[in-house]
Parts: sequence; structure tokens; C-alpha cells
Amino acid sequence: FVNKLDALIYEASLFKKKVNSRKVDNPKCIELDSLFVEYLKNKYKTTSAYRYLTLYRTRILPFFGDYKVKDINNLAIDIFARQVNNLTIKSITSVVYLAKAYLKFLRMYGLNPDVNESLLFVYKKPYVEKKEFDFYTREEFDLFISAEQDSKYRLIFLLLFDYGLRMGELRGLKHRDFNLRGDKVFIKRCITNKTLQGGQIVTSVKTSNSYRDYPLLDPIKKAYQDYIKTIGSFKSDDFVFASKCKNKVIGETTIKREQERLCKETNLRVIRLHEFRHSCATYLFNAGVEIEIISSWLGHSDTGTTLRVYAHLLPNRKNKVKNLF
Repeated sequence: FVNKLDALIYEASLFKKKVNSRKVDNPKCIELDSLFVEYLKNKYKTTSAYRYLTLYRTRILPFFGDYKVKDINNLAIDIFARQVNNLTIKSITSVVYLAKAYLKFLRMYGLNPDVNESLLFVYKKPYVEKKEFDFYTREEFDLFISAEQDSKYRLIFLLLFDYGLRMGELRGLKHRDFNLRGDKVFIKRCITNKTLQGGQIVTSVKTSNSYRDYPLLDPIKKAYQDYIKTIGSFKSDDFVFASKCKNKVIGETTIKREQERLCKETNLRVIRLHEFRHSCATYLFNAGVEIEIISSWLGHSDTGTTLRVYAHLLPNRKNKVKNLF
């Protein structure tokens, strides 16, 4: 195709022919289950499709499953919206977004055009739920890593803290991504277990800005060199943290067990593995590094994302205002 739009128009025409070929005049929503799952797979990236499938199975299908498509009315949508907004989960916005996509999907199967999607919205609440997370200070991490004698795990935890890598990015590293002569580390791919097919698969990084390279820090360079001495022969295209299982990489649970062992040894609290990334960001913020540099270091799509996530953990920046007054 000449461009993406032409491809999407052609794809839509094929999908429409497939819909029109079905003989069921007013199917139950549950009968369209497999088609909507296919729709999710085609519309979203693998990890996003997995997340939306989980929300669909747990929140949307249980409510709409027994409805016949043409029997869904505005009252049903309003009842669903109220139920969703009474949830205490943090994913209300995602459920509402997916429900709107679901209604658009059902229109191809006869959903009444008078059904009002605007009834699906996130109600304003009298309070704001603050998203909180834990992190290690530089001193705490130095204590933590000083107890690690295994070169593989030492490399893993240094990569997580010093570069703030996402877990998928860490697991997706190949030996060719370590350029020892050029003193660079390249982030080019992810490995995820959150798939609709099951098992581990290689995906692209989260955003275009997540394709990035880092200067090869001396502690990480030494940890990598120590580690490759222990694994014998390897090819440049092999994954750095390959497991004993064929074509598999180390799992998050395995890394978590080692972290818990170290925390017990050093008398430190256990944080989530993703919070090593938060630890990196918080350390950089409190060291006075510019927001643009931090955003680039973490592979965020823009500085707004960085500020939105970490603004409430900036005591040094707030102290600047305090000192000004």
C-alpha cells in the first residue's frame, strides 16, 4: 500500500465483508467474544492487547455477555457506567475507554445508533487518589548492591538502578547491544510474558523515544565483563540473560527471589522491581539533573510524562521555592 491510511481502509473493507457474511441477525454479545478478542489483537500492541483483554474478560463481558446486541439501550450503558465508577481499582479510565471501543465494535453487529457513548465517562470525585510508589536512595542501593556477589545479578540490579530500565527492556538485551569499544549500551527491544498467545515474545520498546543508548558506565562495564566470563561461549545475537530453558530469558520471579534474599541480608525493605526505575529517576531529580535529560535517560515520550509521574517526589525543587520565599 502507498500509505497506512490505504491499508487501514482496505483492512476495514475486509472486516466489513466478514461481518456481513454472518447470518445471525441479533446475536448475544457472548457469541461475538472470539471476534472481539481478534479485534483487540489486531488493533493494539501485544502488551496493550493483553491488558485490554483482561479488562474485557473481568469488567465488560460479565455485564454485556447475556445481552442481545440490539437490546442494549442507554439505560444499560448508564448502569454499566455507574458500576464502573464505583470500583476502587485504578483502571477505571481504561475500562471506560475500552467500553467505548466495544460499543463501536458492536455497531457492526446491529447496535442501535441511538445508544449514546457519552454516557460512558469517569465521574469527577471529591478527592484525588495519589499514586504512590517506593524507591531506594543512592545510599540504600549502594548497601544493597554491595551484598551481591553473583556477577549476573549484580549486572541486573545495576542496569535497573543506574539506567532505570523497564523489566522488558532489561530482559530483551542481547550481547550485541553492549558495545565495549564504543562504551555504549543500546536499548532496542523488550521481552514480555503478557501475551495473548502465552509464553515469552519479543516486542518493540514502549515508544519511539524508548529506542535509546547509554554511555557504558564503569561499574556496569565491569559487571558485564565479569558476567560473560562465567557463561562460556556465546553469540552476539544471544540474549544476555538467557535462562537454561531453550530460547527463554530469565523470569521476573527469579530476579525477585534474589532481590528478597539481598534485602533480608542487608535489612532493607523490599520494593517492586519496577521501582528500581523510580529510584533512578528520583536520584537524578534530587541531584539537580535537568528534566529534559532525565526524560531522555528514562526513554519517556516527553518531559510531561516525567513530571506527571515524579513531580511529588521532588523535595529539592520544592526547597528552591521555599528558599525563594
